[in-house]
Amino acid sequence: MNGEGRGGSEERGGLEDRGGSNGEGRGRLELRHLLPPERPEERPPPWRILLAFFVPAAALAAGMGIQRAWEGAAPQGDAVLRWLLWSCGAGLLFGAMAGVLRRSWLWALYGAASPFVAAGVVVACVAVVRPIREFVADRREARCRSAGRKLCTDSEFRASCEHGEIEKLGPPSSRICSGASCTSRWLYTGPFRDASAGTGSLLCSMVIESGNVTRTALLPSEDRD
Repeated sequence: MNGEGRGGSEERGGLEDRGGSNGEGRGRLELRHLLPPERPEERPPPWRILLAFFVPAAALAAGMGIQRAWEGAAPQGDAVLRWLLWSCGAGLLFGAMAGVLRRSWLWALYGAASPFVAAGVVVACVAVVRPIREFVADRREARCRSAGRKLCTDSEFRASCEHGEIEKLGPPSSRICSGASCTSRWLYTGPFRDASAGTGSLLCSMVIESGNVTRTALLPSEDRD
């Protein structure tokens, strides 16, 4: 009997203990739900990557401004090389400033070399893209030839305009006459091989007096019609 009493009391005590522990667990869970969610840790900005792009960009821009202030709006000779040299000096200054922020003077060397590095990257990209651009230009020129057009490159249009070859230019897009003098205009809208031509067009203007070409002018135009 005493054993059974002790066993029953121990069993009831165990249930009470488990019930108490469960109650405390539910209380902790409910209290956790009442608290605001934990904020994720904020990552610091990628200052090293930002500075790696900022230093050469600022150096090239500053080099252009220094060259323009020192040499004028129309520099002579090898202006690109001198621009890069001016940019190297500015890059050294910007790199030193970045080195102070990052506590590393290697940034000063990077700033001095970054203009030439950026120029090398641009030249490499142009060399890689050039075959693709030539392939696209060949396809456009072939379609132009198959359509029966006489002028299918911008260089041909320029030469015909400068030499006054009216037969190759074909009928003008506009013509204004005053007495024996007429001004005829031709518009070339492509295809272009020269990347500097952009997406506009070329306008050839000729002054024709008594059947003879007296003046020619070749101008860039934004018209596409």
